Amino acid sequence: MNRSDQSVLRQLPSVDALLQSSEIQQALLRYPRKLVVINATGIIVHTNLGRSLLPEEAIDRLTLLCRSYNNLEYDLEKGRRGSRYVHAEALLCE
Repeated sequence: MNRSDQSVLRQLPSVDALLQSSEIQQALLRYPRKLVVINATGIIVHTNLGRSLLPEEAIDRLTLLCRSYNNLEYDLEKGRRGSRYVHAEALLCE
């Protein structure tokens, strides 16, 4: 990463600063904290999923999925390879 990139990244607010913002404080009044803040100071879930701890519910679901065929990277509607991210996109946007 070059100095320019590092300079831009240093301008990103800390998670703590985001938690103190009025918008996030309002969201925290309506939703549990675990649904309001994604700690994006590290690596966003990608191929480094092994670095993330998963809740039991996710482990149980993955166990079920791994025992059969799945469409992780296959677009069933188009009948060809798709995006592995499409399954999480709506949840991340939410």
